[in-house]
Formats: sequence, structure tokens, C-alpha cells
Amino acid sequence: MSDPLDIKAVHTDVYSSIDPARFTHALAGKVALVTGAGRGIGRAIALAFAQADVKGIALLARSRGELEETAALCRKEKPGVEVCVCPADATKTKELDEAVDKAVKELGEIDILVNNAGANRLRPFHMTPPEEWWSILEVNLHGPAHLMSRVINPMRARNSGQYIINVSSRAAVMASRGFASSYTSSKTALTRMTACVQAELDGDGKDKVCCFSLHPGGPKTKMNYDLVEPDVDAAYPGMHDKVRKFVDIQEDTVELCAWTVVYMCSGRANKLRGRYFDVEQDIEAVVAAQEEVLAANKMDLKVDYAGGWSYLAVPTNQMKH
Repeated sequence: MSDPLDIKAVHTDVYSSIDPARFTHALAGKVALVTGAGRGIGRAIALAFAQADVKGIALLARSRGELEETAALCRKEKPGVEVCVCPADATKTKELDEAVDKAVKELGEIDILVNNAGANRLRPFHMTPPEEWWSILEVNLHGPAHLMSRVINPMRARNSGQYIINVSSRAAVMASRGFASSYTSSKTALTRMTACVQAELDGDGKDKVCCFSLHPGGPKTKMNYDLVEPDVDAAYPGMHDKVRKFVDIQEDTVELCAWTVVYMCSGRANKLRGRYFDVEQDIEAVVAAQEEVLAANKMDLKVDYAGGWSYLAVPTNQMKH
């Protein structure tokens, strides 16, 4: 029996709404492409897809060795699943194109794209070389946008249950804290792009192609432990230890994100397509409250103006919006 839905609950691991037993054949026949699939959250998503009975999985990351490990685990999880290993650098469009071409040739058209690969550095802006600042956006924004551009037209043509999940971050929607302006900017842009692409899909009657942005939680991944470099720690003494202690107290498992993604790709959250989700909130409780979400335009990027002011009060501004 499922637990009562609690929209205020904070989850750190798999819970009843995303119980794997509910999704045994939920993704049967689907072909998925997962970036950042060599370890951590990406690997967990690939394994969850195998358990949910996808037809095939394309795995994309820089390290072939890590991808081969993920592929072996997927085949062990579901003997017979087709797995395509696609080593590629998320900043190099030629390699991304080659990966997509290989995946489509070996598995068929992609039904699910999960843009999970990401990069971050906790550096103040004044200590960040311009090329390093931009490189974060290359991974977190340009890579996902390029892959979306490669799969969107075949998805639109089928319009029969295709999904794009862009792994975002709370950094995209929370008050600015500094020390990660490139990462924050990239994730905010990715979240906004997700909603914009969905608006285009809906406007063209392609509403069976669903895009979501998703905060993946705070698991103890290698990237999170390596955020502060020595020169930054020297300029801001104790920052390295402070960040490591913060990561140490995080309790979110990678499976929490993985099975939230499966839930999204199962069709249960389609009415909230284009929205931003947080894995720690009960997704089924959010779906149950979808009319409230849509009516109040929640789970979307926006500015709350002082005094309740709104430019939408002027009729001509309705069209500008």
C-alpha cells in the first residue's frame, strides 16, 4: 500500500511514489540517451531505465572505461537490453553529433534524452579567467542545447510520448549566493530554455513531447567534493573544509533522482511539462496538486515585484509577455 501523499515531506531516498516496483514495464520499447552516464547520478538513471524495461540505452560521457562499467551493470540488471557506449566530450559538438548518430544507428530514434552531464567550480568571479567561466556554460548549457537540437525534430515528428529531462539545480532558482556565477547562470538558462522549448511544442500541438528541468538532490558525488581549488581556499581560508563538511551531511541518494526521472518519463507528470521539479519533494503529491500549480504558475522562473506590481495589468503588455 502506498504511503499517504505529503507535499511538504522532504525525501532523501526512494519513497512510495517512485517505488521501482511501480515501473517494471513503464518504459518498455523506449530508447534513452543519458549524458554523464559514467558514474554517479547518470549511472543510476541508466540502471533505473534498465529496470523500467527500456529497449535500449545510449551512454554518453568522456571516459570509455566508466561507460563500459555502466553498460555491464545495465546488462546485468536487464539481460538483453541494448546498450550503446558513446564516449564524447560534452563541449565538442562534433563528438556529440557522432554519439547521437551512433546511438540512432544502433538503437533507433531516441525517445528519452537526459542531459545530466555537468561541471561546476566554486570560484568568485574576480578570480575566474573568462575562458574558464565560459567553459562551465559549454558543458551545462551548450552541450544540452546541442543534443536537444539533434533529437527535437524526430521527437516532434512522432509526438507520441518523448521526453527531455534537463538536470538543473536549486542554484537556478534560489537567491544568489556568489562563488558560482557561471554554474548558476548556466542552470538558470537551462531551466528557462526548458520552459521555452515546451511552450513552442505546446503551441505547435506537439504536447506529447514533454520537457522537464530537475534539481537532482545533493548526493556525495566526486564533483561536489572537488568544488574548491587551492588558490580559492588560500584567498578564502577554510572554504574547502566548509564545502566538504556541507557535502558530508547531504543524505540524498543517486537513486532518488534516478527514479524521479523514471516517474517523469512514465507519463504521470505530463500535465506539468515545462516545469522545474525538485527531487526531494514528493512528485506524486505535486502532480496531485497540478491544477494549483498551473493556476498560480508555480515551479517556474519569475520575479515577484515589490508591492504586488505586475506589468500584466496593462492589456498591451499581455502580448509582450
